[in-house]
Amino acid sequence: MKKIIACVLALILLVGAIIFNLPSSTPIADPIRVVAAPVPREGYILVPTLQGPAGVDRASEFILTSPYDNADYPEVSIDGQPDPVILRTGDNEFLITPASVLSSNSLYLFRLSRNGLRDLTWTFQTAIRFQVSSTLPGHQSTNVPVDTGIEITFSSRDFTDISDYFSIEPHVEGRFITRGATTVFMPQNPLSAAQLYTVTLRAGVVLEGTNEAITEDYIFAFETAPDGRGRDQQFPDTINFFNRFVEFPSFEPPHFNFGMNGTSDETINVTVYRFESRAHLSQSVRQLVNAPWWAPFARQNSLIDTSRMYAVMDFDITERPRTDG
Repeated sequence: MKKIIACVLALILLVGAIIFNLPSSTPIADPIRVVAAPVPREGYILVPTLQGPAGVDRASEFILTSPYDNADYPEVSIDGQPDPVILRTGDNEFLITPASVLSSNSLYLFRLSRNGLRDLTWTFQTAIRFQVSSTLPGHQSTNVPVDTGIEITFSSRDFTDISDYFSIEPHVEGRFITRGATTVFMPQNPLSAAQLYTVTLRAGVVLEGTNEAITEDYIFAFETAPDGRGRDQQFPDTINFFNRFVEFPSFEPPHFNFGMNGTSDETINVTVYRFESRAHLSQSVRQLVNAPWWAPFARQNSLIDTSRMYAVMDFDITERPRTDG
């Protein structure tokens, strides 16, 4: 007996010495995902037909196995839900189908009622809805460095390759790297400076092992920095008109309201131009309106070329509007 104990102790010490003397650079394998076996309730077993790492699929059905041969139809209910549909699939096996699709990220209590005996219950957690959680750069970000990567983070990991669903305009060549729940698009070359980019992730990316998928296109846009480095930029003073369109009768002097951003006390010159045709006006309006309000350099690039337009009047603003306080 003493020899056996001594051998066991020696083996423990040997294993401990191996573990605690691993070099610091020794790679440690990813933890093994352990899937719990169904736990019987007095011989009854209830399991989902669709289940992934994040929980039970919303469209899952459930299989109830009875410990008795030629079992009677069970009285199964889901707390707070309409009665499920129950079909026999074997002598002691039944398919339980919820009356409606389950909600994401929710707990459901299944109850097996028995005459004269206590109810048996099982609780199941549905998976979090598979969707885009965040992006980097974020939507409507400005002054973004041109050497940025483009990150898309999902609510769960283990999704299908997104490369066939990803696009960026203007087009950029690059490659994809996936780490956990995040896929990073790494541009082959730096992005263009002061450029508006629009990224689209088309519907169709699937969470593996489930019926969960991105069902709608996800679109976000950002603007890169003018110097490429993303430092704080000093923008010029601007004038903002309160209305895009103002109409006046021919007998009334025109007037309009505007605001001024900036601290410069310089005189502001204003020139009023006339459009040569309705078509020219319509084209110019579309050019102005299509520029995102949040992208300063895109707005600057959308300005109308007035070099060939007729100037109706020209005047200076020498006094800034007063503000209270």
